[in-house]
Amino acid sequence: MTDPASPPVKPLMPLNGDHGAPTFNSDHPSELLHFFHQLEILFLCCGITSDVEKKDYVISYVDALLADLWEGIPSFKSDANTYNKFKAAVLNRYHDHDCKYNVSDLDMLIGEHQHLSIHLLNELSEYHLHFQIPP
Repeated sequence: MTDPASPPVKPLMPLNGDHGAPTFNSDHPSELLHFFHQLEILFLCCGITSDVEKKDYVISYVDALLADLWEGIPSFKSDANTYNKFKAAVLNRYHDHDCKYNVSDLDMLIGEHQHLSIHLLNELSEYHLHFQIPP
C-alpha cells in the first residue's frame, strides 16, 4: 500500500532507442523543432528541470557523430549557459530551421508522384494541393 503523503513517482526518461524516445535524423533537418518539442514534453513529464541534465539528454538521443558536433557548441560546454541558449545555438546551425520543408522533402514528393499520369483537371487539382499545404 502506498503512503498517501508521499509524492507521486515521476516516470524515467526513456533510453535512446526505446519506444517513445525522441529521435532526430540529421538528413531531415525540418524535424529538428519536433525533436526538441518531444524532448520538452518528456522533461515536463519526468520532472527534468536542470539545464545541464536537459542538455545531456539532448545529446543522448542523437547519433555519436552529431553528439560530438553539438557537444562542441560553447553553450553546451558551459554550465552557466541555459538549455534554451543551447537549443537556440543548435537551431541556428541549421539554415532552414524556420522552413517546414527542405530540398530533400521536395525531392521525395516528386519521386512519389513522378509515376502518376494526370489526365483530368480534378487529378491535376488534387496533385497541386500537395504543394499548397501550409507550413
